[in-house]
Amino acid sequence: AAIIAWVLAFIFPLLTYFGVQGSFWTFINSINYVWSFVIGFVVYILLMKTSLAGNSNITEEEHEALTERV
Repeated sequence: AAIIAWVLAFIFPLLTYFGVQGSFWTFINSINYVWSFVIGFVVYILLMKTSLAGNSNITEEEHEALTERV
C-alpha cells in the first residue's frame, strides 16, 4: 500500500509536465510538495482500510523486536 501511495504521489504532480492543461492542474503544479503529500497520505489511508493491504498488522513479538532497546 505504501509503494502504491508513493508512486501516485510522485506521478500526479508530473501530469502538467506531460502536457495536461487546465487551471486546476496549473494550481496543483504550483503546490507540488503539498499536493504530493496529500495524495500519498489519502491513498495510503484508503489502501490500508481495504483488503489490498492484506495482513498488515504486526504481532506482539514483531513489535517488541522492532522497539527493542539496545
